[in-house]
Amino acid sequence: MCIAQQNRDPFARSVRPPDIGIGLSYNHNTLVKYKVPGGSISANVTYYNFDKHFIIGLDYTTNINKRNKTIYVPRIGEPNTRRGIFSKIIYNQSIYTFRGGWIFSDNFFLVMGMGLESLKQFHQYRNRPNQIEESVQHLVTGKVINLFYHKVGVMFKVKKIIFEAFYSQRSLGFGVNYFLNE
Repeated sequence: MCIAQQNRDPFARSVRPPDIGIGLSYNHNTLVKYKVPGGSISANVTYYNFDKHFIIGLDYTTNINKRNKTIYVPRIGEPNTRRGIFSKIIYNQSIYTFRGGWIFSDNFFLVMGMGLESLKQFHQYRNRPNQIEESVQHLVTGKVINLFYHKVGVMFKVKKIIFEAFYSQRSLGFGVNYFLNE
């Protein structure tokens, strides 16, 4: 039985740090209305209260392949047809999430997260075959879309390592957390 917060020795002179885990996870982005190509990486900090059987924490998620490196800047007087053939609208994402959950046993946890997702819009263009510039270019539109974000997942603890799997409308994810106390 995990009784991490209970003080077994009432005369102990040291203070025990709280039960905290830090982790990284990979999210494979699904193709929904707002397309974020590739995958995303997420970092989290989670507090585990084994006495009251709850979890709270914070997540930050961003896409791995940021699309702001190949911005096309047209020259003065250059027609838009020089840019290339419009192919699709894509987005860079940043997600700030508050996570909470329940501890069902010492090793199994249910986690839910809610937060705000910020999507920055880009237009993607393919060059014509006779152009010598990069094959794909991105034009910044300046449009930012803010959406409500939620996810549901499970965590399983093995000694000091916590494995997590979760689902959201945006992605499927798997992660590893390191439990700082034991």
